[in-house]
Amino acid sequence: FHRTMEEIYSVPGGIVEKSRLRSVLRDKEGIRKKVSSKIMEQLHTFEVTGRNIIFEDIVCRYVAKVLERDIELMESRGVGSIRILGLELKRTPEMYGFRFKGSIDRLDSLSDGEVRVVDYKTGRLDDTKVGLQLYLYDSFIRDEFKDATIVNSVYHLSSLFVSPVKDILPDDDFRTVWKDTLEQILAEIDDVQVPFRL
Repeated sequence: FHRTMEEIYSVPGGIVEKSRLRSVLRDKEGIRKKVSSKIMEQLHTFEVTGRNIIFEDIVCRYVAKVLERDIELMESRGVGSIRILGLELKRTPEMYGFRFKGSIDRLDSLSDGEVRVVDYKTGRLDDTKVGLQLYLYDSFIRDEFKDATIVNSVYHLSSLFVSPVKDILPDDDFRTVWKDTLEQILAEIDDVQVPFRL
């Protein structure tokens, strides 16, 4: 799924037009070929067989639904394109004396002064993990986009079939709570006097 989305949204100049997404969405067989090629690359095989045919179908449905939701999002915001600022971005910042590692699925913008951190969720949502991830991703790009409003957009793929994309605008309270919590947890990890526990 991730590699297919990266291919679709990788365009010269980084401007993904609504018309492009509509064109890709109409070409169901084209989507299937993209997904199929990614699965075959991953499995080092020449065809998709067995239960992987079911996975292929699920991924195709997810891809199509994300395209639909992005088209809806552009229409609701009155814009004709999404500006892609980065895809599958690797980040390894140091925070609180620890090295973190993360991959941002998509960084984009629908309007000047706003940056969206897009996170595709294929599994079950855990609010605590999502909260931590949103805080970390915001921290990863904060210096790069000092003057921008950072919005987190969680694309919980199965939920997209019943509801639109959820945008989360973290406030100062959210950042403070996570900053304090993370600092406390990392201090405990770093303290040899505190026993390890699950």
